[in-house]
Amino acid sequence: MFYDTGALIRTFGNGECCHEPWQASLASIREMTDMLYDPKTSSEMKNKVRTALQTLRGEYLEQFIGRFEAEVMAEVYRYFTEEKMDLIFYTDDFEKYVSAGKLRIPRKFMVEEKMETAPVGYKELSPTDDQWVALYSGGKTNIFDLEINQYAVLKNADSEEVACVKWNGRETVQIGSRSFRSKAFGKIVPLDMFQRCAFEALDNHEFVVLYGRPGSGKTMLALGYLMQQIEDQSIRKLYVVGHFEPLKGSRQLGYMKGSKIEKQLTTGSLGNILASKFGDESALAELLDSGAIEIISTSDLRGMEFGAEDAVFVTEAQDIDAYTTRTIIQRCKKGCKIVFEGDMEQIDIKRESGFEKMTKVFAGHPNFACAYLKNDHRSEFGVMADQIV
Repeated sequence: MFYDTGALIRTFGNGECCHEPWQASLASIREMTDMLYDPKTSSEMKNKVRTALQTLRGEYLEQFIGRFEAEVMAEVYRYFTEEKMDLIFYTDDFEKYVSAGKLRIPRKFMVEEKMETAPVGYKELSPTDDQWVALYSGGKTNIFDLEINQYAVLKNADSEEVACVKWNGRETVQIGSRSFRSKAFGKIVPLDMFQRCAFEALDNHEFVVLYGRPGSGKTMLALGYLMQQIEDQSIRKLYVVGHFEPLKGSRQLGYMKGSKIEKQLTTGSLGNILASKFGDESALAELLDSGAIEIISTSDLRGMEFGAEDAVFVTEAQDIDAYTTRTIIQRCKKGCKIVFEGDMEQIDIKRESGFEKMTKVFAGHPNFACAYLKNDHRSEFGVMADQIV
């Protein structure tokens, strides 16, 4: 049960206890306190409010713990929208940092070290001389205190990114450069150390999450790798899953006009996105017609099963809720290649995103890797555009 202010007064205003599990917002405490000093509040109501507050503060305050974040964010949002204040929200709490991003509130994370413990899959470090020696001496220990399959991008004294490593549970491994090649995309090589980590993740792990800003290469790297695997016959079929409409009560592909290929090309924006990556719509249509690729809406997941020789690529995954994220993963048989890509700072859904929770749940699993793509390689204007909002 979640009580609003009136329900709290009714329940606790007579000094009685509630034996069922319940929660309430700290905003209700503030509202009840205001009622005590409001001349319009009757004496009888003030007595009930006073009794309720005494009961709640005395024995049930723990029920409000955890609601404080919501109240803080509500206050920040009010200033940002109603007061039209030009503000930047400063926090050292990663959950509040993410919440501000969802609300499109400009924010600043104050403690960089804490970001390293968040589910980002990487660290940026400037190693000491002893750490460099340990690395080049074989790296038999967890030199940089990494989780299993967590990446570290290493900088020299001039803050240049010069190397990247990961801890595989046995040793600190240096990650070399590699490339992907396919007819669809030609040769793709990493453009920075962050992309080098993504290449390693795709090439060595069954379940991979790539996230980063627009233009960082998330979609292109994933598709380049997966198309190489299809052409090498390491993968039988690629299922591209996109979020067009909510899973429950949504309009399914079967109810749309046109052939199956036409439906896949015109469903939501994913058909256009993929066509741009493959060159044009005809190139994508040829792959769809051959059966090598199939585009699926999240609304069509029920009853589907992805085999051990298949691959599932989930794009714009930040806008897929936790229920649907779980459904996608549970439809995959052991051996199925799973790749999610998204941007944690562009979460548009009002429901809880499954993207963030997923990285926390699977972090540390030996066959899971999460790689962050930091840099925008599409355009310098794209980087500068961050200053607009």
